[in-house]
Amino acid sequence: MESPEACSSGDASPVSPAAPAGERPSEAAALRALVDRVRAGEVDAAREVRRLTRASARHRRKLAAAVDPLVAMLRSAAPEAGEAALLALLNLAVRDERNKTKIVDAGALEPLLGYLRSSDPNLQEYATAALLTLSASSTTKPVISASGAIPLLVEVLKGGNPQAKNDAVMALYNLSTIADNLQAILSAQPIPPLIELLKGGKRSSKTADKCCALLESLLAFDQCRVALTSEEGAVLAVVEVLEEGSLQGREHAVGALLTMCGTRRTRDQSCRQTRWKTS
Repeated sequence: MESPEACSSGDASPVSPAAPAGERPSEAAALRALVDRVRAGEVDAAREVRRLTRASARHRRKLAAAVDPLVAMLRSAAPEAGEAALLALLNLAVRDERNKTKIVDAGALEPLLGYLRSSDPNLQEYATAALLTLSASSTTKPVISASGAIPLLVEVLKGGNPQAKNDAVMALYNLSTIADNLQAILSAQPIPPLIELLKGGKRSSKTADKCCALLESLLAFDQCRVALTSEEGAVLAVVEVLEEGSLQGREHAVGALLTMCGTRRTRDQSCRQTRWKTS
């Protein structure tokens, strides 16, 4: 339902400004009025954009004009304004490639990275979810990669709340599909938190799938192979995904284990870690 403010705006319908009492303005006029309210910095308007775009692809498209003022609101010093804008932008980006590009082009990455550093776990979680959504686009992925997001996502992986950690590993996986990002991810030392996440969740979960997929890519580097075999229980955690994981997870676990067997040193260490399992 449209908000009372949007329906009563005097500028809602330029074609017939003096509409008869009780007549509702057109949906298009109401949405334009809503965007104007966002532009004026109204937090409730940002919340209304979030509500309308939660499950409606049509509203995501029609409210694309709200992106620029929402990004401006994202920079607000008021936490409630930043949170409302962040959640509205997150919904606008879901399954809408044009909005993803528009959000990045509007300069959202800088404030989003600021929220990744936030001591507020909710803001950090929402920002991580936004970066996960934005990083699913092949158009925005290179820009996110160049923004400095990778080490911050690894920090979330190390110290965020459970949902933020899950979203961080998925965002890192998205970014890892650009080969040049693998060394940047590895340099941020993701192996201990990746293994901790893998050990702490269900072996058949989507998170386990992405952990193993990311490990499979990173294991192309000797630095990762050494880090993984040096981490207590790490190889065993991958083996358990092979035994108990989803089809996708098992495929990535096989790839990771085969890559680890590529050198004698890691092969010997892997065998020592898993010997009790096969005895």
